[in-house]
Amino acid sequence: MVIHGEFKVNILKYLSITILFFVLILFSCNNDKQRIKVGQHAPDFSLYTPEREKISTKKYYGKYLLIHFWADWCSQCRAEFPKLEESYRNLRDRNFEIVAVNVGQSAGHVREFIKRYHISFPMVMDGDLRMSKIYGVTGLPTNYFINDKGIIFKIIIGWVNEQQILKILEEMKNEKV
Repeated sequence: MVIHGEFKVNILKYLSITILFFVLILFSCNNDKQRIKVGQHAPDFSLYTPEREKISTKKYYGKYLLIHFWADWCSQCRAEFPKLEESYRNLRDRNFEIVAVNVGQSAGHVREFIKRYHISFPMVMDGDLRMSKIYGVTGLPTNYFINDKGIIFKIIIGWVNEQQILKILEEMKNEKV
């Protein structure tokens, strides 16, 4: 039996997606004590962009930060990115930043996605899924809103729109500490 190139690529793609899906399910079975929660300090991380630039969350102390976990096999993630980019462009002058964390895909794949969707905020790669596990990611997209003191303010699994982001930014700014 001869396997043609395109068919072989499709099989490998679906096999990779299936393995990643089961890894995420495994993460969702973690003990709840290991998951980070609202009110806790957001775990710091340093991950690389596809261009090998190191991005650290410490760089964003004093800013309001959205850490957005995603993968392009997630149809909701793909649909959300143009709106997320638009929201970032509209809100970045409000001391707001986004760091997108790709879950388990290659640098070339992520680089192509950035180019296709004209993404201007930092996008880093969690190739070994270490940060996804630390953050307790159980579904994609997952959004962690971090206040200007580095504390997790809100966690949303699923799509976020500009109105939600704006409301959360206002809540964080009006937060009594």
